[in-house]
Amino acid sequence: MSSAASVYQGFWIDHDHDGLSGARLTLDAFNAALLIAFIAIFVTICGDRMWCAVRFVLHQLRAGAERRGADDENLQLLVVHSTMPGVAWDAPKLMLTTIRQTGRRDVSTVCFVAVLAVLALFNFVAWTAAGVLSAWVAVSSGPLIYVSPDCGFYSDPSDGVSFMPAAGFQARLLNSSRIADEYVQTCYNTSSSFNPLCQQFVQQEISWTGKSNATCPFSSGMCLGGDDAAFEMDSGMIDSHDTLGINAAKENRVLYRRKSTCAPVITKEPYAELIPGRYPGEEFALYYYGDTFGMLNYTYQLSTYAQRGPAGYILRCSHYHLPTGVSAPAGFMPIPEIARSDAEVTLFFLVQNLLAYTAPVEDLFFAAHTNPTTYDLPFSNDTYTLYYNDKLVSVMGCIDQHQICKPGFAGERPNCSALSSLENLYSEVTKLELNQVQHDTAFVIHVEILGGEMLNSIAGRGAVGLKAQRTVFNNINIPLPDNQWTLEVGGWFSIALARLQHAIVEYSTGPAHADSGGYQRDTSSSLARIYANTCNRQKGRQLSSSTGYLTFNVVGLVVIFVVGVVVILLSPLLILIVGLRRSGKWGQRRLEWKLHSNFQSAASQSSHGSEPSSPPWQEPPNYPNPPQTIDHDLGLHRD
Repeated sequence: MSSAASVYQGFWIDHDHDGLSGARLTLDAFNAALLIAFIAIFVTICGDRMWCAVRFVLHQLRAGAERRGADDENLQLLVVHSTMPGVAWDAPKLMLTTIRQTGRRDVSTVCFVAVLAVLALFNFVAWTAAGVLSAWVAVSSGPLIYVSPDCGFYSDPSDGVSFMPAAGFQARLLNSSRIADEYVQTCYNTSSSFNPLCQQFVQQEISWTGKSNATCPFSSGMCLGGDDAAFEMDSGMIDSHDTLGINAAKENRVLYRRKSTCAPVITKEPYAELIPGRYPGEEFALYYYGDTFGMLNYTYQLSTYAQRGPAGYILRCSHYHLPTGVSAPAGFMPIPEIARSDAEVTLFFLVQNLLAYTAPVEDLFFAAHTNPTTYDLPFSNDTYTLYYNDKLVSVMGCIDQHQICKPGFAGERPNCSALSSLENLYSEVTKLELNQVQHDTAFVIHVEILGGEMLNSIAGRGAVGLKAQRTVFNNINIPLPDNQWTLEVGGWFSIALARLQHAIVEYSTGPAHADSGGYQRDTSSSLARIYANTCNRQKGRQLSSSTGYLTFNVVGLVVIFVVGVVVILLSPLLILIVGLRRSGKWGQRRLEWKLHSNFQSAASQSSHGSEPSSPPWQEPPNYPNPPQTIDHDLGLHRD
């Protein structure tokens, strides 16, 4: 990922969700902290204003009615001037006072005080919790959008094909293979979900299914173990949005599928022979699966002298389809027995070079039964036996096929291209009637899977790409399972899928490393539309610099602020509505609210700084007595 890549800040639509429910707001840490603090303060204010509305309603329920004494006035004053946490403590004390003065006969007053206390406590707890939970609107682990001026395809600017561009291309393949292998070992088929390396894509891994005893991908008799001894790997449908993270509405997405089938192939005549070498006792093993470079009539050769040194595993490969304009030293034209018009063919040649095993190996690719040699353990009477490879060279054949689909809607089946080689994939895609965004997305995927064949899962790394290599010590290996070859090709298939994940992200952000061998961003005018439809749309969970960002749910923010504004306006609206009805009991109730509100203010001033929230029944010596001369029509008590 290019260092120029950054996280988009602002409003955007996450198409994981339909319509406006996917609206998101991404902010850096500073601005996100300000927004969260504002939300908490805003919710606290809303809670206070809601309690004002509740107090007004409770006051008006008892206003304008005939009451019996000063306790009723004190109760109304308590309602008007109570605070949420304070009244929950003060109200029970008033209940006890009321019971002592009137006995349990005044049930209505006691119940009213109880309701007041419960409502105050509930309102306080509810809005305090709302203030805390409102921060959950921030989706801290939610997706981010990458933006970068380096988004696009990269190619070598030189006009002609030379060794240096090919070397640069191979260097990029080697680096991407190494990165993908590390990612697969760390993040595929593991529970390492909290490892930062595993959090860079919207989906940690692309799962796939394997099928043993699949049909041999080559002509009958070419596969070791029979015509039903192959291993088939199928990625299933890979969604450009859900899996690869190219943010798009449902109608603008495409599906990609990769299918590979592998099997060890026969190495007997007429596909292999030994010829005399240049030196005494030397022979060359030649393997005839297709001409190489159009000049050599064999695919692979090996001197038997290679078996005389403990070199360990050597893994080489040949591939018949090459990206246009690149001269790779592994190209060959397959013979009819292994040629496929609908797939790419890769051959892997394994040389074991006197590598020994501590037990016989039954695996078809790593078979080792010959020359069992017994050795004495030093300083012991025990012995051990080592076994060596059965074949000078073992050969594995694989085919790769690709498919692009237009998603179906409302239960419809996807409309898919035929499984084909990369060379024929694009012509198949043109038959799908994709819209422009879908077409451009499919084109990006097609370009980024170039070089993603099984060959390039081990590109340039040789035996390092073998799982079996990880247990070799001093040119001795432990016994391998009978299905070791399926574990190897399964690992290569996973690497190919991980390479696709990385390639799509690097298309959006630019290459991560400066090892491109002179490769530069292609700014051709023909690509302008493709860049416009596919750049700055890459979703991801984490960047190296993205830990200081938060993504907010815009719908949640709107709900908080709309509800909050309604709550804040509720109390003054209620007072205004009551105030508009100036006649009869409504006018009395409004005047009573005003008098009780002003009364506490006057009492506070006369108390010279005493707490306004002090319960009125405590009767501070400097409090004025409740009004005694107000007209009876106002509903207040008269002695």
